[in-house]
Amino acid sequence: MAKQAGLLRAALVIGGTAAAAYFSKKENLDRVMNKVDKAKNSTSSNKKGI
Repeated sequence: MAKQAGLLRAALVIGGTAAAAYFSKKENLDRVMNKVDKAKNSTSSNKKGI
């Protein structure tokens, strides 16, 4: 019974770590895409600052 609890705990930790890595990358991607969209919509003088 103790081995099953240890395996379950390990699976939860690995799953949580994988989910955190996925969401952090998506958040970074969203930030970059927002900056790109901002640059596309701004005037040419503002593009130089980005």
